[in-house]
Amino acid sequence: MPRLPIPSPRLLTSLALASGLLVSSAAAQAPILVQPPTQNFALLSHVGVEATAENFVVTNPAGVQVDHFVVYGAWGPSGAAATDTFTVIFHDNAAGPFGDMPGAATNTFAGLAPAITTTGKMMPTSSGFLPELRLDFILASPVAIPAGTSWLELYSDGNSLSGDQFSWGMAVVDPVGGAPCVSWSFTTPGASWNSCTPFPATDMALEIYEAIQPGPQLAVTNLVSGATATITVSSATPLDFALVGYSVTGAGPTPTIFGNVLLSPPVFILPLLPTDAAGNASLNAGVPPGLTGLPIWFQGYDIFSGALTAGVATTIQ
Repeated sequence: MPRLPIPSPRLLTSLALASGLLVSSAAAQAPILVQPPTQNFALLSHVGVEATAENFVVTNPAGVQVDHFVVYGAWGPSGAAATDTFTVIFHDNAAGPFGDMPGAATNTFAGLAPAITTTGKMMPTSSGFLPELRLDFILASPVAIPAGTSWLELYSDGNSLSGDQFSWGMAVVDPVGGAPCVSWSFTTPGASWNSCTPFPATDMALEIYEAIQPGPQLAVTNLVSGATATITVSSATPLDFALVGYSVTGAGPTPTIFGNVLLSPPVFILPLLPTDAAGNASLNAGVPPGLTGLPIWFQGYDIFSGALTAGVATTIQ
């Protein structure tokens, strides 16, 4: 078990220069699926008429958190932008008689109100050519999607324009996050789903984005002289690595290639921490005896995202 090496420092900047593992973090949401509309046709996705579902593939073995997705479609026959709310249901994947189809529902969202903008293009539907609309859905809380194939079922609740029905536009499959398939049901919510094999090249215009995570967190517990402290990093990049540095001289800030760290020189580095599938890592470190009352400052770093944790200021008990 490592001990907090108070007498012999290793500088944070030296380790950073040697590691070569720094990656800048991106402020934008990472796309999981990008299937823009092709203006070829659209399928009805309207309460009491038909529910449509599109499949997508999560390649991250730890799964992802989703809080934003985009659908392209139109309301007909009027072509006006309705103010309907929508029901959206995420499903596991299931094997049907002719191919994959939506399985058990995992998350249901009712009464979702999208932000609607026009694209300036026309979309062919069963009601004729109608103005194509972009519908942005933002979930109040992220939904966890496991690795592998999942489905997104969607239909309009039909609670605004009388007589109009929503049609969901079609697209070309995303070669990374997509799967060549679509399924539909003539009940809402969907029940008896059609398998996708008869129309293998048909996909729905859908974009799905990973939620921006709050960033890595750091906690230090049982910091007692002569005992074993536990240092925990959480919400870091899954299946990667994190660093934790500390100082006994102050809270900085000190400019480094990590950014301005909240640690004053000299800065000590604990052993590299591998993160698990949830982005968590912990280390038990022996606290040398005779250090009661010593102030100490900690800060963590997520190597893949390039994000620093908040600083932790405490005193050895």
